[in-house]
Amino acid sequence: MPKRIGGNQIQKSDIARFNKLAKAGKPVQFLGPDKQWYSWEESDIWGKNIFGSDQEGEDHTFSLSQIDMVEESTKIKKSELQKMIKEEIAEASRAGDIAPQNKWWTNDPVELMRHVYWLKSQLPPSDKNLWNKNLNSLVAGLDQKFKAPGNEKAKFIKNGTR
Repeated sequence: MPKRIGGNQIQKSDIARFNKLAKAGKPVQFLGPDKQWYSWEESDIWGKNIFGSDQEGEDHTFSLSQIDMVEESTKIKKSELQKMIKEEIAEASRAGDIAPQNKWWTNDPVELMRHVYWLKSQLPPSDKNLWNKNLNSLVAGLDQKFKAPGNEKAKFIKNGTR
């Protein structure tokens, strides 16, 4: 049975999930203001505008407030979502945007934070205290899994601290 969410009940977490489902080729439909069904393609980074296509394949843009209902035709398993995230990281690594996790300290700290938040469909914190706290938390987790050689960890934190 398809899962339906009323337009006024859509949360940021729903938008992120719909974007991931659409990117994975899973059908997500929404009811536009003209009472026609559209295929969810993606949202803008703020989640305020939704990009979709009609049955003829024409692209349309709607504000979130114009959407009456979203229908999620299939559920995505946690393992599938983890696989999608790993594939995104691997793709970014191949493109030269970000180093693999086992060489995390070779990245630019700002770019790594942006990338991590992008994977979560969020913007990095603008508050410098929250930024520094989250950077330290990220570095601690990465360093626990993949130890940085010598003083690379301290240099990384120093370069990323605001």
